[in-house]
Amino acid sequence: MNKLVILFALLVGISSLVNAQLIEKEGMFYDQDNKLYTGVYIEYFESGNKKVEMNVVNGEKNGVTTLYFDNKQVNEVRSFKNNKMDGTWFTYDENGTKTGEANYKDGLKDGKWFIWDEKGIMRYEMLYAKGEKVGSWKIWNETGELIAQKDY
Repeated sequence: MNKLVILFALLVGISSLVNAQLIEKEGMFYDQDNKLYTGVYIEYFESGNKKVEMNVVNGEKNGVTTLYFDNKQVNEVRSFKNNKMDGTWFTYDENGTKTGEANYKDGLKDGKWFIWDEKGIMRYEMLYAKGEKVGSWKIWNETGELIAQKDY
């Protein structure tokens, strides 16, 4: 890890930046003293680039968790509430092209889901309600032509 990052973290008291290791037990996060962790946890690649930035409150994922590629591009943006998937999640490829968008509520798939190919063309549209497939699911080909549709 970059020595300046460590020095800055020590000076401002951000212990999670100093490569602090969280211990995960049964879905809860603890610090080195076996206490429920609260704070922003950041993990780095060997290159020194950010790998994961995760918000934790009383041992539970809460808020946004961002995963990165080693080239500094965002890989995924996830949202949690009380340690459950909740909100809109986004997935990107290493070039920054959005490849997925998913919605969750209380840990279940809920709302529209979209998948794009590497050229940015929408290929799939799906709909969930409380974890169940609902509505009209659609598939497009590489030119954007609707080629399949199934109703649930």
